[in-house]
Amino acid sequence: MVGLIPKSWNVVPVHSVVTEFQYGLSVEMASKGKYPILRMGNIQAGEILLDDLKYIDLPDKIADTYMLKRGDVLFNRTNSQEHVGKVGIYRSDEQAVFASYLIRLFPNDSQIDRYYLGQLLGSYPAQCRNQTICHPRRTAS
Repeated sequence: MVGLIPKSWNVVPVHSVVTEFQYGLSVEMASKGKYPILRMGNIQAGEILLDDLKYIDLPDKIADTYMLKRGDVLFNRTNSQEHVGKVGIYRSDEQAVFASYLIRLFPNDSQIDRYYLGQLLGSYPAQCRNQTICHPRRTAS
């Protein structure tokens, strides 16, 4: 449940509006290089932060394949349970690529707004589903 849905909206499974998934790059990173490479730590509270960056050098043709664009949605596919499923929306025009433990989602833009998709996947109900085990809220005794 994600809340009230307008009657005019079609409610469909996420897989029906995401046309493609792309795994990031599995390359050695350095403190300097041509392209910043985003890692799972760059996803914080639904946003993608451009700090604590690592860098890589790649041929432009390969870099173009992994270059992030404003509005791209990244999904963290690995790590400890609290990090698996973290979602961030790239809101920058700066050049950056992304590491292998992140997946870029390509939504069908005629069916869903990519910013909405990122917010939806980052919501509490979706995060519980992503992690398969939802931690119940603790109540005061």
